[in-house]
Amino acid sequence: MEDGDQELVDCIWAYINQQVTDISEDDIPIVLSSLPPTHKFLLPLFGKPFHKTWWKLNSTEIVMCLDNLVKLNTLQVSIMRDIGSWLFLNIHEVKEQEVSQCIRAFHHFNFYDGNLMSALERYIPAKNKQLHAELPAVVAEYCRSRRYFSPAILDAIAVHFCAKGENYQSSEVFLALRVFASPQGHKAGMWLEMLQTAVRLDVKGFRLPYLFKLHTKQMLKDAEIIVTAKGVPIPVSSEDEHLFRSEDKRVAILITTADDVCLNTNHMLGKFSMRQRHLKKMGYTVIEV
Repeated sequence: MEDGDQELVDCIWAYINQQVTDISEDDIPIVLSSLPPTHKFLLPLFGKPFHKTWWKLNSTEIVMCLDNLVKLNTLQVSIMRDIGSWLFLNIHEVKEQEVSQCIRAFHHFNFYDGNLMSALERYIPAKNKQLHAELPAVVAEYCRSRRYFSPAILDAIAVHFCAKGENYQSSEVFLALRVFASPQGHKAGMWLEMLQTAVRLDVKGFRLPYLFKLHTKQMLKDAEIIVTAKGVPIPVSSEDEHLFRSEDKRVAILITTADDVCLNTNHMLGKFSMRQRHLKKMGYTVIEV
């Protein structure tokens, strides 16, 4: 863009800045979708006029606004919340492709909105038979990234995948199924097979130059503290350690953080749930702090 053209653009946006309170519902999507990266600092000014007119917009205009927010890579919380409210009221009128674009925009900003999730909990089960593979995959990834547990959505995605799984692209299969289990599960199986082979070689007395290492951030270090009835820690030596091994004294204290559970329920996430399960199987009484 030449200097003269840039000056004209600056003058136009300076004028729009002065008249921002007078922007109508017909103009707000055009203005938002036309906002260039050089003037994205003006975006907060459009929050108030957008709030006054969001309920009058149609699905195409909503998608236009979201697309430009993604292009600008700028999160405007008030506009996102208003769009979530719009989807809650009008999602039944939105085309499937437009719903996917909206979810991708919310996922791009890692933005959670309760109205949007409530709308999806109605929309996905109701439209499940007509949906293509893209939307269930996008919704599953959004739920996973926001740690949102919704049986209605997950059950619908599972039913859709069982019925139309052959139509999924490989990337869509990955996104749709990742929310149900770890994508690294096949690696775990591979390492178990290799470990079994190594044990057999040891038993047979082979001395081959093999070495197996497992590198993962998910390996957990457990600690056991033996306490009295009043909660005072007891120092245990190797000689009397067996005296404290009765099951009623095996207590595991798990320090739980917000990242360990779903956003909207008390359901533990994958590896944290498995850790609790293994401790209980080992005879521990699990106490969450």
